Amino acid sequence: MSLRHLAEAAINPPLTMAAGKLDAIGYRIGKHFRLGSGIRRQGAKPVGLIYTIVVLSQLPFYGFIIGFAWAASVAARNGRRGRALVLAVVAALPLVSYLYAYVEARVMAPPARQAEVASWPRISITRENRPRVFLTTWGIDGYVPKTMVALGLFEKAYGVIGDDWYSVERVNSAACVDAGKDERAIRNRNPNEPNPCMRLTKIERRDTLRLNAPQIAEPHLRLLADRDAPSHREIDRTAFASSTLELRLVSQQGSELVSFWEAPYFRVPSIPPLLGRAGWSRGWFVGEHTPRPDIAQFVRDALHGN
Repeated sequence: MSLRHLAEAAINPPLTMAAGKLDAIGYRIGKHFRLGSGIRRQGAKPVGLIYTIVVLSQLPFYGFIIGFAWAASVAARNGRRGRALVLAVVAALPLVSYLYAYVEARVMAPPARQAEVASWPRISITRENRPRVFLTTWGIDGYVPKTMVALGLFEKAYGVIGDDWYSVERVNSAACVDAGKDERAIRNRNPNEPNPCMRLTKIERRDTLRLNAPQIAEPHLRLLADRDAPSHREIDRTAFASSTLELRLVSQQGSELVSFWEAPYFRVPSIPPLLGRAGWSRGWFVGEHTPRPDIAQFVRDALHGN
């Protein structure tokens, strides 16, 4: 049973009245400080009790600051400047710690990540090393591998359809010679619609816990997305959906980075400062990035027209 249900139980009217007052006071406090922006209203009543709990939990933290600041002001009025200075420094320490954490996460971390990504060595795809096979972990409807083959970018492609890995190959027949010339028709085609110019072959079951890509002996381009991308940014074991695209050339020489895009996420201390057992309360924010590219164009740009 929730706190609200307990508070509004008819068997205890005084508790109901107290909870109502706490609810109203807490909501005003939360609204004033913009706390709990993700909390929804239950019916016509605000969830002020949650605001109240948050405020009460921060009383020791803010009480520490206010207490030392008040003691510093008293010492200064009494002419004890040295003691006042020490007390003022102690009062400011938590706020200095918060400011450093905020600046580090909000101002310093995004450029550092951009510099890190820019420093990674990349290999260019040329006519000499361009593979004929493509593999991707993006999507579960087979749209990307089907589109790559239909556009003539690769002779064979691997991708996920539902819970299984499939290979996609173009059917060599006279009726399919011009099948890849109408790019608009290819892109607008329903992935579930049968295509007589393609042959789909089921390879194996996809493992949802780890990447179990089909074994491909020959060199191939591999487009990895989100948590499957080895260079993705992960925070607290979290990889955000639609945040990473990583194109790699896999061959006997190893796995080499070709192209990379991401929408990097960072953890930044909340405003106003809230202190918990694990340190400053933090929220997510996404760093500056270009819009997520079209998948086919992302691969096409990496090929450089070769």
